[in-house]
Amino acid sequence: MTLPLAGAIRIGLSSKLATSRDIRDTVPPAEALGFASLRCGEHVAHTSPVLDPFVRPDYAAALSGHPTPGTCVYPAPLRPAAATAKQVASIGPLPGGRSA
Repeated sequence: MTLPLAGAIRIGLSSKLATSRDIRDTVPPAEALGFASLRCGEHVAHTSPVLDPFVRPDYAAALSGHPTPGTCVYPAPLRPAAATAKQVASIGPLPGGRSA
């Protein structure tokens, strides 16, 4: 079986995006450098406050017209399944359907 491949490689950026300032400082250079996506991870318990992993990249997408937002790590077994499903379904339309 042959799998079709895209004609180009798309490279994304994974960043902490810990605060709104971090997000505002990361988006313009990421967009200027041509990154295809902007993603962040998640920790349920962390030594410093960590904002929601779906809200952070979507806020970044709202500041930009290009990078696709998303998460790179999400501990789904530690979250209620119905709430997670609703959250994921809700963020798709917010940045113009660019969530992945």
